[in-house]
Amino acid sequence: MSPAPLKRAPFLKGRLLWSALIFLASGLLAETRSQTDSLSRESEGSIDFGQLESGQLDHTDGTGQSFTRTTVSVALARKYAQRLGMRFSLSEMFWYPLPVGQFDEERFVRFESDLEAYGVLIFGNPERPRAFLQFGLFPFKYNPDASDLGEYLYRSGTYPGYLWTGGNSYLNSAYYTGQGIRLNVTSLDGFAVQDFTLFMERDIEPLHDFSPGYVLTLKPAGYLELGGGGVWAHGLSWNPEKLSPHDPRNAYSLATGLPLLDATDTATLNSPANQLGYYTFKGFKLMARVSLDLAELLDQGRLHGKDFKLYSEIALLGVENQPFYYDKRTERMPIMMGIAIPAMGLLDRFSVEAEYHKSRFKNSISYLEDGQLPLPLNGATDNPYNYSDSAVHASPRAFASDDWHWSVFAERKIMDGITLSGLAASDHFRHENEDDEPHSDPATMSWKDWYYVMRLNFRLP
Repeated sequence: MSPAPLKRAPFLKGRLLWSALIFLASGLLAETRSQTDSLSRESEGSIDFGQLESGQLDHTDGTGQSFTRTTVSVALARKYAQRLGMRFSLSEMFWYPLPVGQFDEERFVRFESDLEAYGVLIFGNPERPRAFLQFGLFPFKYNPDASDLGEYLYRSGTYPGYLWTGGNSYLNSAYYTGQGIRLNVTSLDGFAVQDFTLFMERDIEPLHDFSPGYVLTLKPAGYLELGGGGVWAHGLSWNPEKLSPHDPRNAYSLATGLPLLDATDTATLNSPANQLGYYTFKGFKLMARVSLDLAELLDQGRLHGKDFKLYSEIALLGVENQPFYYDKRTERMPIMMGIAIPAMGLLDRFSVEAEYHKSRFKNSISYLEDGQLPLPLNGATDNPYNYSDSAVHASPRAFASDDWHWSVFAERKIMDGITLSGLAASDHFRHENEDDEPHSDPATMSWKDWYYVMRLNFRLP
């Protein structure tokens, strides 16, 4: 699909005017609050600049390409009688599509909005609530240690088990923006914290299904935190027929266990209709994590309040096997390991993370974008039989170059309201192209590919 010619000036003026009207209305409504209500406003901005040192952009060499993004955010939060809180946040972003091309739509600045709008209802003592209900569109993060990698349970796929980092924010984006509800319950004096979630699938096809989820966090000691959970991906669907499309490209032979797509053997090609199965998006994801606070464990007083932790997370993206593509659970189990190191006052946070994910398939969402099929292939020309066991055994190194990924994150408060942060990584960052769509493949497919990005963030009091 060719992008429409950009009409930058009228478009920007209209969007800016609309945003201004929203916040003007919010401000007028805020003035009607009662004496028992409390109101707070927040505003901040950030300037990002980075460069792809080695990698690809939309299947072309992107080495040396720079990227930048400028963001302005305004938030309004209001609390009613200490039990009900509402928050509305609007971020306006200026960015450039990648890779940079010769046409206007491939070079000129784009303008995009990002929204958070949610409420929180507190149960029990407002000072120490035993539970709260969160509803709307809001960020959800279950792994407080993860800086870039990890957070697999909600922001990764099931079939296929794609991995994802980044998004509308280049940095500090290790979370999932959920649309739905979350019930948080604390028990045993904080020893156990449970999250029950019901989020709508809103980012990757098939859309609009609801995926129930559960996350448990245990704190058996001050220095130890354990976590685990699961998500029933696409568990509640409005269109069940879309979960297992009866498309010939999505079919496999029940007799041979091989896909019909690009098949050459007679037994698979001649399978009758009643001997065909179809791959499905629907399935269960599981996660477990651990965090060890070394400062607390070693009782180092000079390190108290500083990040000095070892942490790890593992996931199983799809509990049930499916023939050929998903017949090995070990290929659907990413593992993240990280360490946060105190920088002796030079930095507020410094963390290093590594990830191992041994899979013969590339981390591609090509068939999700173009065919809405649950296939892990890298486009229509990618032959599934290139990933057979015999092909992997014949050339194991060719399938191992993307098994490892890494990231290094640093942050420093310059003064009140101003923070400088940076990220160098070989992760799963996908930039948007001229059609405002994320690339089907990450920019850094191999552990040797990497990029860096710096951010200057300023917050108004």
